[in-house]
Amino acid sequence: MTMNLHKISALALSAALAASLAGCGANGTAPAEGEARQSAPTVTPSPNGGEPTAPLQQARFAPADVDPRLVEAQTRFAFDVYRELSAKEAGNRFFSPISLSIALAMTMNGAEGETLDAMKRTLSLDSLEDDEIQAGYEALADVLMRGTDGIQVALANSLWADEGVPFREAFLETNRARYDAAVETLDLQSAEATARINGWVREKTNGKIDKLLEEPLAEDSILLLLNAIYFDANWASPFREDRTTVRPFDGPNGDVDASMMFQEATLPYLDGDGFQAVRLPYAGREASMVVFVPDEGVALDDWMKSMDAAQWNRHMNAFAPTHGVVGLPKFKMEQNLPLNDALDNLGMGVAFDDKAADFSRMTELTGNNAVFLKQVQQKVFVDVQEQGTVAAAVTSVEAGVTSAPVVSFELEANRPFFFAIRDDRTGAILFMGAVYDPTAS
Repeated sequence: MTMNLHKISALALSAALAASLAGCGANGTAPAEGEARQSAPTVTPSPNGGEPTAPLQQARFAPADVDPRLVEAQTRFAFDVYRELSAKEAGNRFFSPISLSIALAMTMNGAEGETLDAMKRTLSLDSLEDDEIQAGYEALADVLMRGTDGIQVALANSLWADEGVPFREAFLETNRARYDAAVETLDLQSAEATARINGWVREKTNGKIDKLLEEPLAEDSILLLLNAIYFDANWASPFREDRTTVRPFDGPNGDVDASMMFQEATLPYLDGDGFQAVRLPYAGREASMVVFVPDEGVALDDWMKSMDAAQWNRHMNAFAPTHGVVGLPKFKMEQNLPLNDALDNLGMGVAFDDKAADFSRMTELTGNNAVFLKQVQQKVFVDVQEQGTVAAAVTSVEAGVTSAPVVSFELEANRPFFFAIRDDRTGAILFMGAVYDPTAS
């Protein structure tokens, strides 16, 4: 895709790899071979020009159909994972909680017993029945993918099953029907499988993630579940390029020179205890980037210790339209996140235990062929520029005469800050991260 340098782009690819102790030489019948069902076949142009980006679908559900309990669970899970990632590494971080949630929910359809219970607790879904979870994600994904002018969200799911493994048809069909997942049966250890999986990744992330696999999967790998989300949006009010200037950003290792974008506008603003926050809406005003900047002298990591789903919801209800000036640095991140340890710490360790995991609803394998989760990882990309965001992922002028509005706030994100990309119709958090150095990719 030809990248417009003045927009926001974000994307994420989540992968869950299942393995069997005895590899793939099991007895049983494999699912029928065939081409993968392609979700979302209709493609529309990018709101910023260039290659087509995201599928435009006629929504079958309205935002009111999305189960608020599912959104609340996803929000709790998002901040749980953020804390785990923060404890593990310093510096910039970025991930997609919704992509990870969907990939694990598809995997959970094959879990049973304590493994199922542990996964539901980790995802904060233990108060919901299985069918409520499936219906909830089906409605949420449908609403998110409804195209609007200037903003597009594309979600895609796929299951890559090793040939010769007796997968249960109910497991495959639930993921087909509820998650619109493409299902492919092939020799996972072959070079062809590696090429086809990487090709799917490249297509669904518009080339922002070139490959997931560097080499064929190991002999004990029997299933790869993938979710990809691509977000491409213009700001409702773009930052003017001629106002972008190099300014010092006070990072943990001293000042760095950052390209700071400035905008004067009336925006949802919150002057909180020890912080400032602003919501920057995207075109159509159905999604926004929420930016939290702790006061000078307050470390972001310390401030984030009090942030959880309940605090987040209180903040979301406290913003008020206020006229002011916002300064936000341009930044780009690309990260590869191994997530086994984070999920283990959150209570899902049994799913990774080759002796205790129970995925008996996934396959008919028994005895020494026990199935367990081998690896969960996410690759992410975000690019924030004057015109909008791509995260893997305009202006009307009316002439008139009026007095200049009074500037009542100034917020310059010139020190470490937390941000999230949120669907404002449902409250779902699509992406979340922190910037400690906007010059580091």
